Amino acid sequence: MVQIFHTSTQEAAERFKNELRRIYYVTPTSYLELINTFKQLLGSKRQEVNALKNRYGNGFECLVSTEVKVNDMQKELEDLQPILVQKGKETEEKLVIVSSETEAADKVKESVSKEEADAQKIADEASAIKVDCETQLAEAIPALKAAEEAVNCITKGDIAQLKGMAKPPPDVKLVTSVVCMFMGIKPEMKMNPDTNKKEKDYWGVSVKMMMDPGFLRNLINYDKEGIGQDLIDQIHPIITLDNFQIDKLKNVSSVAMNLAKWVFAMDKFYRVNLVVKPKKEQLKVAEVKYADVMKDLSVKQAKLKEIVDKVNRLKADLKATQDEKAELEARVKDCEEKLVRANSLIGGLGGEKVRWKAESEQLAVVYENLTGDVLISSGMIAYLGAFTSVFRSELAEHW
Repeated sequence: MVQIFHTSTQEAAERFKNELRRIYYVTPTSYLELINTFKQLLGSKRQEVNALKNRYGNGFECLVSTEVKVNDMQKELEDLQPILVQKGKETEEKLVIVSSETEAADKVKESVSKEEADAQKIADEASAIKVDCETQLAEAIPALKAAEEAVNCITKGDIAQLKGMAKPPPDVKLVTSVVCMFMGIKPEMKMNPDTNKKEKDYWGVSVKMMMDPGFLRNLINYDKEGIGQDLIDQIHPIITLDNFQIDKLKNVSSVAMNLAKWVFAMDKFYRVNLVVKPKKEQLKVAEVKYADVMKDLSVKQAKLKEIVDKVNRLKADLKATQDEKAELEARVKDCEEKLVRANSLIGGLGGEKVRWKAESEQLAVVYENLTGDVLISSGMIAYLGAFTSVFRSELAEHW
């Protein structure tokens, strides 16, 4: 082909000389210029045409892809709408159930709170009574401690010495008689030689009482709660005598003095317990009442827990449904926005679709013919610059 360019140009140059008297030399330089121009021009033109072809082709493919996506999004939107409606319906139904269950739970909670307050009131009353009892009993504690210490001061030797007295002092007999009364030991009836009458005598039974190995332990563990008014009435005239007082007895017998301390402690406890005992009964009643209330309350608290747990489960289920609904709404909104943009793009460039396709196809043909076209153009640049337009047209037509 290049050879044809060269030879035909030589022939045209000869004609050019004969017809127009103008000389044009066809040299190897022209041939080299053709080759160089062809190489440079073909590369740049291929790049230019290919870029333009790709631009139109990509634009066309983008529009086609957008139309496909629009169809897909429209189908997705149609599929999502009934699901969204269903989720909205489920949400409304569950919201009604949660509201109803919450209201019921609030009523139970209010009732339980009221009963808890009542139970706390009873507990506070019982606690106040208990504190009052402990405070009252605290008054007798020093005397009881003193009695225990006094009993602990009595030794077996003291007891042996006391019971070994053939004629014990009257004050000693007086003290031991009162101890016998506390222990529920009845006196013996003996003849009084001075009056020739039978009188109560506690000394014999007192000696027997003190001979018991557990005597001192019985004093310490004495049932103070069991002391009755009859016993107090019986001993009171005796323990109020002057010769029954501690100051007098310590000069008579230490054992009698310590036993008297124990007697006074029991008397003190009785008088304190006289006030405390009704309060203990009140405390017992209050504690039983509190236990009954708490038993009933615990059942209601368990029921309330079940209701609250149920409400919490319903709320969690409602939230999950609301989240699903919100997610669907977001997807629908996103799909609608994409559809608007896609339709806007298709609407604005819809008329360009056919043209871009045609342009892309035409540029594909141009690209395919580019080698020949560039070769002819390079030949014209290299060989035909000196010729007139008539000669150039003839040669171009021939090539």
